[in-house]
Amino acid sequence: MPKSDESPEVIEGDAEEMSIAEEMDEIKANAPRVELTKTFVQPASVAPQVQAAELVQRMNVIREAAAQAMEEGVDYGKVPGTDKDTLFKPGSEKLGVLFRLDVQPENEKRWEEDGHLTVISKATVYDAPTGARLGSGEGICSTRERKYAKRMANRKCPVCGAEAIIKGKAEYGGGLICFKKKGGCGEKWNEATSESQYQEIMAQPVGEIDNPDLPDLWNTVDKMASKRARVDAVLAVTGASAIFTQDLAEEGETPVTSDPGFPLATDEQKAELRACLEYLFPPDEAKPLWGQIKASFGGELYAPAAQAVCAVIDTHKGRIDAERTEAQEALNAERDASDG
Repeated sequence: MPKSDESPEVIEGDAEEMSIAEEMDEIKANAPRVELTKTFVQPASVAPQVQAAELVQRMNVIREAAAQAMEEGVDYGKVPGTDKDTLFKPGSEKLGVLFRLDVQPENEKRWEEDGHLTVISKATVYDAPTGARLGSGEGICSTRERKYAKRMANRKCPVCGAEAIIKGKAEYGGGLICFKKKGGCGEKWNEATSESQYQEIMAQPVGEIDNPDLPDLWNTVDKMASKRARVDAVLAVTGASAIFTQDLAEEGETPVTSDPGFPLATDEQKAELRACLEYLFPPDEAKPLWGQIKASFGGELYAPAAQAVCAVIDTHKGRIDAERTEAQEALNAERDASDG
């Protein structure tokens, strides 16, 4: 019997679904309307955490620490051409103790196929009592830096192996000498009497060459990058950069010089200068004077400096020799007159 339109068949599940749908429609219809509008959050003003008076006091504390607890040449030093003192690693450590800093360096090493190493160090600074992060600093060191990548080659003695070969002065027969004052054995070679050995020694590379011993510097470069990062971080966190600079790092780094383009003095020039100084002064006085001359040129001795100093001393030496000769001649004449 066909089903009537007035009595449609209703399945229980369908009836339940329809009742839920109707309920949702009713909720949507009665829900309050919310207008969505774009809102902009204004950034809060940055309030200083340290008052100006406190900042001035901090700077005074650092200056007082530098004056009373730091030693020039150990914790900081002078750099030619700059107004500020340079902060060294020991000085940065003292500032770390003063402000209770916990400096944690992390080094990234980048090796190259030719043996060169570059180290990138990041030093993060924490407040030791609370562990709060205060800031960070960075430092980079590489064996490609000239002071590591290059070395000065000197002629090596075939007898004792010391790099102590110098050219003998013409008035003493010339030739080559393994200079004892440089740790040599005193052996001599003359082009006429020992031509083969003389030519072999003269053929050795002299001057600036690529450093063949890069692995010996890997640890140095790693430590130096950490030092640079530490000093940079301490300067930034404490505000000590207003007093100190980082133009020159601590012991072990090449100092800043007034003209690094000058050629370095050769061993022959250094030996000549040393001999000149020892002519004028006793050894115990000549040695510190030698150090002062090098320090005045930034820690290294350049060829023009050696030549200039030797020229002055040679002139003085000539005058002294002439006076001695004149005095000796006068003495001899006096003796001859008395004998006659």
